[in-house]
Amino acid sequence: MGKYFFTCAMMVLGMHLGYAQHTKKEEMLEQRKAFSDRTMFQRFEREMVPTAAERTRKREKIKARRDVLLTIIDTSQIRPELKLRLKNDVLDDPFSNRLRKFMEKHNLKEIVLAH
Repeated sequence: MGKYFFTCAMMVLGMHLGYAQHTKKEEMLEQRKAFSDRTMFQRFEREMVPTAAERTRKREKIKARRDVLLTIIDTSQIRPELKLRLKNDVLDDPFSNRLRKFMEKHNLKEIVLAH
């Protein structure tokens, strides 16, 4: 009789532990689904992540700066090959040495930053 009681107790305990693990796994999956649209940084540091309006404003500012630089490059009196390279730098590598030297030579830092 004691052997059956012990076996039944172990089965009940085993089923209880299995059920507890199952619910924790379900909770973890639900939490993962709830945060799937956010990056890890956004989950824990909300105040450091810029809002959509701030990101849009920054994107527009970068686009305006790019447009001003392209206009200045188009109107400057330099070789066509250099113009093409500078335009590519503005679009592909805005921190290139060639573009930086052009801006320093023509004193464009203040003009571009004002826009």
